[in-house]
Amino acid sequence: MQRRTLFMNDSTLNTSLVPLDVDFDDEIDAVVKPTLQPNPQLMYMTGNLTTTTFETAVGWHVPADVNPTLDELLASRGTKRYTVQHKTGEVRQKPYWNLNWNGAVCSLIPVAYGIKSTWEMGRKIDDRVGIAYGVGIATERDGTVQISKKTGLPKKKPQLQMRVFIHELLDKENGFNEWFQVSLSNYLVDDMLAALNEQFRVLDAYNAAIRAQVAADPKKWEEKKPPRAPYWGFSIPMVPGTPKPVGPKDGDQSTIFPMVAKIPELPLNVPATIAYLNAHRTPEHIREVLREGLLDETLIWSVQRSQEIVEERPEVTVTEEHESIDGTAVELPQLPSGDDPLVNATQMAWIRDTYCSGSQDTIKAICQHFRVADLVQLRVSQYTLLYNQLTQK
Repeated sequence: MQRRTLFMNDSTLNTSLVPLDVDFDDEIDAVVKPTLQPNPQLMYMTGNLTTTTFETAVGWHVPADVNPTLDELLASRGTKRYTVQHKTGEVRQKPYWNLNWNGAVCSLIPVAYGIKSTWEMGRKIDDRVGIAYGVGIATERDGTVQISKKTGLPKKKPQLQMRVFIHELLDKENGFNEWFQVSLSNYLVDDMLAALNEQFRVLDAYNAAIRAQVAADPKKWEEKKPPRAPYWGFSIPMVPGTPKPVGPKDGDQSTIFPMVAKIPELPLNVPATIAYLNAHRTPEHIREVLREGLLDETLIWSVQRSQEIVEERPEVTVTEEHESIDGTAVELPQLPSGDDPLVNATQMAWIRDTYCSGSQDTIKAICQHFRVADLVQLRVSQYTLLYNQLTQK
């Protein structure tokens, strides 16, 4: 039997769109797209990668097509979208939204009680306040350890991970109110810590302004304690900074655009300072989310994740393809051996009665977190961490 192929005559094509249904309702019959990342990645690109349209990818980016709600919001705001050409991986071309395009600021609200130096975090794996950090061994995608041609030793890879909200996207009714995952490695770790350190200038400015109010009207503050700014109380505006060379001084170097905090000078009792503080104050609905458990959950996560980084456990997301650091270039910071005495009776009682409110479940969780059998085995440094957490809320 001969098979016949039928072709439509172009002259018979109807180019007038006929509605599917006169009762079609956008709300009831809306197309549902899958959400692949409820808490999307927030990635920083340093100018090391280009796009399929021959542009340079620089600044904070979020992957496209992983969260329909986020895609719809960014598209409605005219956010720049393009496809980045990666150098490694099974999928080399991936779509992104560029949050810093055309000079735009990307303001991050850190889900953390503060930051520690790499010296402090390198000394004790559980000395974390919401930001995960560790120095692991650099490996290829197939798990092969990278060896330095110069030293013959395994290459090291510092890594930092944290959770943040993006202030510009927040709105209780119509914004994107979920936190993002940030993962950075190698040279960007120090750049990010430097940007995060700028937040303390903001806290100092706020605290100074409040002290000035107290001094001007002491009766107003007689019955209440003046509030101190928590680390997460303000967003940190970030933009790509001036390009700089990175890499070994006697080897091949490359140029990157690091992230920098765009925080102006904040002199006391100046309208511009108050305007900045008001503009970057963390919205109330996000402050509630942070206080109601996300901060404490993230603190525990930061300790666990730091351990996983050091122990080479998957999966650690890296922002871009960067050269790993030679084994001699990064060493875990070490403090001279010193005393970290056990808590005294007063400190232990404060942990039991104030921090734990006498709850046996909380006491048990604290002991498990610090890997001790009883509160009497806690150290003064651990008491200090608990005290700072509670007093900064």
